[in-house]
Amino acid sequence: MVIGDSLADWLAYGFDEIYADQPDIGFVRKIAATSGLIRYDAKNDQLDWPQIAKDTLAAEKPNAIIVMLGLNDRLPIREKALPSPEPQHKGEQPQAAQAAQNSTQGETATSADSEALQPIENKAQHPLPGSSYDFQTDEWAALYVKRIDAMIAALKSKGVPVIWVGLPAIRGTKPTSDISYLDELYSERAEKAGIVYVNVWDGFVDDQGHYATQGPDFEGQTRRLRAADGEHFTKAGAVKLASYVDRDLRRVLSSPVVPVALPSAETTPKSNGRRQARCRSGTATFHRRRRERRSRWRGRPLNTDHARPDCGESLEPRRSFGSAG
Repeated sequence: MVIGDSLADWLAYGFDEIYADQPDIGFVRKIAATSGLIRYDAKNDQLDWPQIAKDTLAAEKPNAIIVMLGLNDRLPIREKALPSPEPQHKGEQPQAAQAAQNSTQGETATSADSEALQPIENKAQHPLPGSSYDFQTDEWAALYVKRIDAMIAALKSKGVPVIWVGLPAIRGTKPTSDISYLDELYSERAEKAGIVYVNVWDGFVDDQGHYATQGPDFEGQTRRLRAADGEHFTKAGAVKLASYVDRDLRRVLSSPVVPVALPSAETTPKSNGRRQARCRSGTATFHRRRRERRSRWRGRPLNTDHARPDCGESLEPRRSFGSAG
């Protein structure tokens, strides 16, 4: 399953091209083109990606989850204001007011002095509710990291491998710097959460590390990789993007999450037992016939047309990366 914004949509398109001749493998998409971790829907502030992801995954059974987000997150973040306290009945004092009356003047002075001595960086780590913070400020980063962590937690709740795909460079010095800043946050949080992070940066920049409109495709031929808007991809670019991710996707799907113990004789499925018996029988037959040929036709070249049966070939169906949509 591929989750994310318009860049994730291009990533899914690249996967469709790579696996075009394998119809048993499909990639389900959950795309909101203009969305981000800061704002999922401009018309509805109550929606957010972590909850949308949980709701989507509840109805799907993917083998792996790939997320690509962040293109639309170069915005200020507004910390949600705390809910207003319930109105007090006439004659009642708020609990905060009662607590203030019970405190002594000495305690109040001590509290004020302590607050004045707090380092500035602590305030940056605790953004004030209802406040707005500009992109790349310390307060912005503290709030955005929480949203990354919440998204990763929502995706990991499905219990399948999660891959976070970094963003490519986009046209313009300042936009490229902004994207690089976001990629550092994604990489750091992915590593801390124990999920795979795929860095695609080098595939879409030139030798000097600048945004490149064209470059080698996944086969090494020079092609146009980026669209005219300087952000999205051409077909060749989408396939190259998917090729970067495909290597890690195959790796996480082929590697067991935990060691698998060999089944005991009592728990071995009958089909496996018959297959093992056939393998052993086939191997013994192969060696017996070879000895017979050698004794019967001693001195003549050995016929090597007979090959040993491949007993290690898996009988399991091919792995699917998501139900075909």
